[in-house]
Amino acid sequence: MSRRFHLAWFTNFTAGNWDGTFSHGGSPWDGRFFVDMAQALERACFDYVIYEDKLLVPEAHRGSTETTLKYAQQVPKHDPVPLATMVAAATSRIGVVPTMSKTPTIKAHPSEFRI
Repeated sequence: MSRRFHLAWFTNFTAGNWDGTFSHGGSPWDGRFFVDMAQALERACFDYVIYEDKLLVPEAHRGSTETTLKYAQQVPKHDPVPLATMVAAATSRIGVVPTMSKTPTIKAHPSEFRI
């Protein structure tokens, strides 16, 4: 018996660049790009699309957020849940999976906070 193979597309839900292959050319964001993309994936028989969220700004470059923020790398990202509902309403045969991060756990007791 053959095993099923699932095909998915994992993407960021960002404002996007202005001049890249998948850019929207600077037009106001209304979600249409992501709806069109999901409909194209559905026609191509993809099983689902995943939209990534992000809560924190990475400190991967030299232990600082400075470069990430200066060049808008990986941030800012929009909340993927409203987009997922928009995409799900416009498609019928593709799964829509938004990731939802939780707030990081604070390891210090509130009495230890200094203001």
